[in-house]
Amino acid sequence: MSVVARLLVLLPLLWAEGVWAVDCPQSNYELTTQADVDALGATGCDRVSGNLRINRFFSDIINLDGLAKLTSVGGDLYIQGNPDLTNLDGLAKLTSVGGDLYIQGNPNLTNLDGLAKLTSVGGDLYIGGADPVP
Repeated sequence: MSVVARLLVLLPLLWAEGVWAVDCPQSNYELTTQADVDALGATGCDRVSGNLRINRFFSDIINLDGLAKLTSVGGDLYIQGNPDLTNLDGLAKLTSVGGDLYIQGNPNLTNLDGLAKLTSVGGDLYIGGADPVP
């Protein structure tokens, strides 16, 4: 088998193992506006090595679509205090959270379907009511 043929056979395996994954420019993020969410998505990264906080009580965040490429968060993931957020569909590729996953204070969040591919949470998993914790 030629070298080119071998590479073509291995290429899908390398892609699946994340050889071409792109770390986000910063380790930690606190997204407090829809513009912040969209700006992180515009970087094209798919891994946050530290914490990702999507919280600013009574923010203007209406969707997480800008995070559509995100596959992992190395630290904690907080989704808190977003009254206009109705779904987590923008996290549809997320497979792992290394720390805690905390979801609370999102009174219009009607489902968690966007987390369907999540297979691993390294810390605590907390899903609470609509009232944000100050």
